Amino acid sequence: YGRVIHEFDPYFNYRAAEYLWENGAQKFFQWFDYKSWYPLGRPVGTTIFPGMQFTSVWIKQFILPDWSINDICCFVPAWFGVLATMATSALCYTCVKSIEYSPGSRSVLTDIPMVSWVVKAIVLPIAHFGMGLLKRFTGSTWGI
Repeated sequence: YGRVIHEFDPYFNYRAAEYLWENGAQKFFQWFDYKSWYPLGRPVGTTIFPGMQFTSVWIKQFILPDWSINDICCFVPAWFGVLATMATSALCYTCVKSIEYSPGSRSVLTDIPMVSWVVKAIVLPIAHFGMGLLKRFTGSTWGI
């Protein structure tokens, strides 16, 4: 069977990327798709976030011209998952190293005591006030 997209949303994204590849950006933003949201249809150009479609077409045009749009759309989520994981790892590494090598420096991890103070000083009093109002007007906290 090869690479198959078998879920509704990824398949729509594949169809949209294919339409963009075959017809260009101007027609893409004016495209009214009668196959989705049946029987009403869908004005794709005004109801879509086209990042995945444009990225897939760009990859096909400049990096993998021999691949089909279907194959590229199958791999784009995995590729972007790898990139997101690497970016998160780099951020965590930077935060930990900034604490480890220069104790006087400020970083995300040194702000955790401030976050706990904000929760204690601001969020909890608002929650207690809301619970008091709920109990006063309904006679119960509804199991919250």
